[in-house]
Amino acid sequence: AIAAATMVCFQLGPLRKNQTLYGHEASHDNFFPRGHWLRDKEIRVFGMSLGEFLGELATAISLVQNEEDYRDAHDRHHDPETFTTPNDDDARDVISAGFAPGKSVHAYWRQYWWNWISPRFHAGQLLARYKSNFVTARPARRVMAALSLSGLAALVLTMPIHAWIFAILVPWTWGYHIAGLSQVLNRHAWLQSKEGAASIEDYAERSWGRFNGVPMPAKELTGWAYLKAWTFWWAEILFIEAPVRAASWSPDLQAHDYHHLEWFGPEDFVDDWTTMPQRRQSAIDRGSDRYGMAERELWGWRNAMNHGFEKLSRAPKLED
Repeated sequence: AIAAATMVCFQLGPLRKNQTLYGHEASHDNFFPRGHWLRDKEIRVFGMSLGEFLGELATAISLVQNEEDYRDAHDRHHDPETFTTPNDDDARDVISAGFAPGKSVHAYWRQYWWNWISPRFHAGQLLARYKSNFVTARPARRVMAALSLSGLAALVLTMPIHAWIFAILVPWTWGYHIAGLSQVLNRHAWLQSKEGAASIEDYAERSWGRFNGVPMPAKELTGWAYLKAWTFWWAEILFIEAPVRAASWSPDLQAHDYHHLEWFGPEDFVDDWTTMPQRRQSAIDRGSDRYGMAERELWGWRNAMNHGFEKLSRAPKLED
C-alpha cells in the first residue's frame, strides 16, 4: 500500500506540473524562462508559437484543459474586475465542487473528504476534461490528446494490471482530481465579494504564499511529551507535507501570490517562473514588499486549508 501510494504521488507531480507550470506559463506566452535561447525565437508549429505548442503538448499528455480554453479562463482569473469573484472560472469550479461561501469550516472539511469518493465530483472532472480535449480543442490538440489517450490505454497490454492501475489509471484520473482540489481550495481567498478588487491592496489580500513545513516541537519538552510531539511532527512531515509537495504544490505554486502581484510591482516585472520564489523573498528582504506578502505566509497544508476555509466561511452567501 505504501509503495502504491508513493508511486501515485510521484507520478502526480509531473502530471500536475504539465498544467500548473508548463500550460500555465504558455498561457502567459512565457513557456521558456528568461535567458533561454528559444524565448524570443519566432518558431511556428501547426499555426502556434513554439511555446504554445509545447503547452498544448504538455497538457495533452496529462489530458487536461486545452491551451485556448485555459488562456481564456486564466485571463479572467488575473483581471482585478473578476479575480476570485463568481465570474472567475476557478471560483466557479470551487462552487461546483461543493464549496459555496458562507458555510462552516467543519462543513468544508467534510465536503473535501467526501469529494475523495464522490462519483459526482469525479464524473464532472472527467466530463470537463473530455470536452476540452475532444470537443472545444483545435484539431491539432485533438490529435495530441487522442495519441496520449491511446498510448496510456495500450500500456495495459505491456504492464501487469495492478501496476497499470497505480501507475497510469489512478494518477491520470482520481489522483489528479484530488491533487488539484487539494491546492485550489487554499490558493486564494475565494468569493470574498461579488465585485472585483476595489484596489491593488484588496487584490493582494486575496492571495498568499504557501510553504510546506510545520513548526518543530518545543525544545523544553521531555519524556512522553517529547516523544509524542516528535512522533506527530514526523508523521505530518512524512504523510502530509511530503505527499502534498510531491503531488500538489509545485514550487511556482508556493509563491503564487508573487505571480499575481508582479504585474503591479513590487519590483520590476520579470515574469520568469524559474526564479519566482527567490524574487519574492528578495522583494521582502529589500523592503520592496509594498503589498504585505511577508504578512501573508502560510506554513503547512492543513494550516493553508483552514485559512482558505475560514476566508470562505466569512464570504457573503451567493443568494445574499
